[in-house]
Amino acid sequence: MSKRKIRWDRIIIVTLIFLAILYVMRPEKTGNITDDLSAKKEATAIDPYINMTRPGYHNFSAIFGYEIMFMGYDVNETILHPNETFEITYHWKALDKMDKDYIVFVHFTDNNNRILFQQDHMPPIQTSKWSPGDIINETYTIRVPENINGTIDIGIGWWYPSTGKRLNTENQDNKLIIGQIKISD
Repeated sequence: MSKRKIRWDRIIIVTLIFLAILYVMRPEKTGNITDDLSAKKEATAIDPYINMTRPGYHNFSAIFGYEIMFMGYDVNETILHPNETFEITYHWKALDKMDKDYIVFVHFTDNNNRILFQQDHMPPIQTSKWSPGDIINETYTIRVPENINGTIDIGIGWWYPSTGKRLNTENQDNKLIIGQIKISD
């Protein structure tokens, strides 16, 4: 009889732990966040668990400095031409309250890790104003420079302008390669 009680106790404990994990992982906010700074960039909040299989969406999960989670990106084109523009949307989730305003860097590099062009920017809402659970999506229009050809890696990270220090990731250079675009004449 005691074996049965122990098994039920284990099942109850495992169930409670599972429910606690689900509670902690839930999105905190789902309201709209807007940016009046530019018509070319916009930010909206989404439920990160809906429609993650839409065309152009690239799922990628990474944590920066235990403060920011990268949840993926959307790109409207994967084969581009020099001097052509494309839109890219980054999806972020605040994991903790931040006291600093970080800057996003996006490096478009060749297979030798040489930066061909980049798109550094402040997010539409300063990171010091993010609350844990906030979902921030930001869309940018980027122009491919002239004389660039081939498969280009998209590398992303965060840095603090006062020190130049990057938020930590699992990579030594604190930059993650999240995908590629192809540029053809």
